Amino acid sequence: MMRFFKKKVDKHKKPTSRKEFSENRLADLGILYNPNLPLTHETSDVIIRDSKEITSRIVVLWEVVNVASKFKGADRKESVKFLKDVDLWNCLSQKEKKFLSTTDHEKQRIIDLTWQTEILKVLYWSINEIPSLGEPIEDKSLVDISEMTFKKYPSLEKFINQTKIRTTEEILDEADFIYRLHWCSRNHRRKNQGVPSKYNYSVIRERDFAFRWITDPKENWDNITLDT
Repeated sequence: MMRFFKKKVDKHKKPTSRKEFSENRLADLGILYNPNLPLTHETSDVIIRDSKEITSRIVVLWEVVNVASKFKGADRKESVKFLKDVDLWNCLSQKEKKFLSTTDHEKQRIIDLTWQTEILKVLYWSINEIPSLGEPIEDKSLVDISEMTFKKYPSLEKFINQTKIRTTEEILDEADFIYRLHWCSRNHRRKNQGVPSKYNYSVIRERDFAFRWITDPKENWDNITLDT
């Protein structure tokens, strides 16, 4: 069964009300949602990754994305040296280490890595460096966001140690919404119905990936799956 209609929701600190809140957001957008999708996290049961881990991931992920996209002539060896010099090499996943250490990679792997800029946007949002994620459309402003963020902090050390993470409720609300929107966008791709045409499936997918990593500190970056 699929639905458009809204429900009255007073608070959404519990998974049932959070689900209803997300469904109302989808209804407001005119998106046909699936009311049978399961509940997501209990606020009291969730340990969100801390801001230090998130900011460290921002730094290492930028190195990976820059090399993949060849941004401003980014060089593998220089990225490896930098990450080792600032003691962040071990923040990379095993697949990321392999990518930065070797040059023989499939074209699709390169494309997939360049899309991870959309993961970066969620990470910046989660530490309050941007006020809103906005609509899930391809965004060309991330480099500007990054430059403005790093200008706020006099050193990499201060950036990693001084940022503040959003509340657990804010993060879980958005994670729940993106999870449900991801299902809707998959259904849209199969049946060509329900999701605004300007929405980008790859953006939605990367946002869902980011939230699954943020909301599950035990999850390994390389092993995250996007089942809905």
